[in-house]
Amino acid sequence: LKVYGFDYDYTLAVYTRELNELIYNLALRRLISQFKYPAGLLDLPYDLTFAIRGLHFDVQSSCLLKVDAYSQIQTGAVYRGRRQLSDEEVKELFPGLYLPNMEGREMPQLIDLFSLPWAGLLSTVVHYCDTNKIVFDPKSLFNDLAECVKQVHITGEMYREVSENLKEYVHPNEGLKDYLELLHTSGKELFVVTNSPYPFL
Repeated sequence: LKVYGFDYDYTLAVYTRELNELIYNLALRRLISQFKYPAGLLDLPYDLTFAIRGLHFDVQSSCLLKVDAYSQIQTGAVYRGRRQLSDEEVKELFPGLYLPNMEGREMPQLIDLFSLPWAGLLSTVVHYCDTNKIVFDPKSLFNDLAECVKQVHITGEMYREVSENLKEYVHPNEGLKDYLELLHTSGKELFVVTNSPYPFL
């Protein structure tokens, strides 16, 4: 190999779980200040263990759900907010339990590690609305939350906080510098692929 490429986020820079909580909190505060969502949302703590990478979010029903390798919806892993739905509720919402049968439904997959705080935020806000009997438009809620999470990144808010507190948000990698120097002195070409802003690197 003559050329080595590296992703930056979660490869060269391996973040701690505290980063998820930071993104969640920054997005939640923006949701309250910019979109005027209830301040009571701040009373619900962020659950680091609630969501895993790879879940789908069904916008129409505001449910987080797990789908297996055969596109089958897993009945024991469907949540609206933080409430697990019964098998009967799942079958009523998703007849056939087969994802390709859901044509026309918006079901984004939360595939990367940056999706975990977004999944947490979706579950918190839906749970709060259901618990407090607040009626909401599912598409508008999804779009508002997506915009808040996006703004945390593109405004540089998250990057500034991480840069000022590296020990809290980035795992040390003592061998990385030596490894990259070894590749460089061996005549290898190196490049980084990232959507993070250049000053952050």
